[in-house]
Amino acid sequence: MSIILTLVNSLSIIFFVMGLGYFTKVTGYIPGDANKGIGPLVGKVCLPMLIFRNVAKLDLSSVNFGVVGAVAIVKICCFVMAAGLAYLKKPKEEKAAPGDKASQYGILTLFVTGSNDLAIGLSVIDAIYPPASSPIDFGAITFVIVGMQTAIFNVPSFVLLEYGKAVRILAAKDKTNCTVCAGKLSTLVLMNLVQNPVLISTFLGLLYAVANPPKKGDTSIHKNIPELIDSMLQKGGSAFGMAALFLCGMAVVGKFQLLQGKKIVLPMLLSLIKVLLAPLLGYYIALGIFDGDPYQQDYAEYVFVYGSLPTAGSIIVFAQQYDLAIKDTVSGAAVLVLLLWAPFMFTAAIMLMGANSRDLGISVSAFALIFTVIGSLILLITAAISPAWRDYPKSVVPHIAIAALVFAISHIGCLSELEYLPSVNKYSSSAHWYVPFDCCLY
Repeated sequence: MSIILTLVNSLSIIFFVMGLGYFTKVTGYIPGDANKGIGPLVGKVCLPMLIFRNVAKLDLSSVNFGVVGAVAIVKICCFVMAAGLAYLKKPKEEKAAPGDKASQYGILTLFVTGSNDLAIGLSVIDAIYPPASSPIDFGAITFVIVGMQTAIFNVPSFVLLEYGKAVRILAAKDKTNCTVCAGKLSTLVLMNLVQNPVLISTFLGLLYAVANPPKKGDTSIHKNIPELIDSMLQKGGSAFGMAALFLCGMAVVGKFQLLQGKKIVLPMLLSLIKVLLAPLLGYYIALGIFDGDPYQQDYAEYVFVYGSLPTAGSIIVFAQQYDLAIKDTVSGAAVLVLLLWAPFMFTAAIMLMGANSRDLGISVSAFALIFTVIGSLILLITAAISPAWRDYPKSVVPHIAIAALVFAISHIGCLSELEYLPSVNKYSSSAHWYVPFDCCLY
């Protein structure tokens, strides 16, 4: 199966789970405040168990830190671009509240350097580079990058956020004195880092990997972790993927109206940095770093895929938590980057990694049919749950959804047959787009 088709399948699964989260909240099938319970479960229980289990099994000698370095360079470039954007879009002096400028620098740099590494990224990376067959363990590299993000790149952003928050608190108490004690600020940031579950689990996992490294050539599932403990960690961490994606879907509810008029300018610029400039920059940086390496293309493709990942949904929480003046803008940007991520990555992947017209036709057809099935099912479920959809003219929509569902299901089987048909060079590239429909006539 080509990398493009694998990418299509992985994206379909991701957006299906996110769609479930979105529509269950919109329809009221799940209470709107359920994310208050799902969030801590995902971030403080499932995620640390997942990270510790995978980092503890790392064979550090097999991790190519050149890839980590390439990603670090991309993050530094994005940090600088976001800082420049924050400077250009800084609030005017007469409208700016104390601490707003520092907070804006902090949240924008955090937006472009942070990624949805594990909920979305790990699913895509494991689909493209299966750990069982890939000569390079890109999943392990991803966990190292997560630790680097938490321990290095998050620090200056959170320092700026904490500084802005402290200034606002002081200004509320005493408008004549807004000086922040550097010692107290340093202590606060340090305590937040020490208590960060992602950083703690990464650090403990690395300590375990150094103290009890996996044996060379060990292909067992448990490796250097006792079987019972590994099974416990696996059970706890396995809930992360589904729960995190479901939570992302719930988080974007009510945020679409924030993308209107002039409000869309800053979210669009942030999204372009995150899903377009970062992956392209990373791809060519990796090609330069690994020039002559037999796995040069694999490394470059990985950096491209990782660089294109959308920002984590937690950015919305941070914007609300620090009570930022641009919290609505940041929330809108988080939704926009998610919407732009899939088509941008898909299009750029075709241009950079290559795909002939036949494979492209099959991939696009599969993507369209799968999303037709998902969209039709969502509409039918919504119509079944909501009484308002039973009245005209909304009652027409379920009938259209049924027709679309039948059409899509009847055509999906043709694509599996097409995948094994030999390519015929006498056809023009445009002719291949009609092949799926010819196939279904016989």
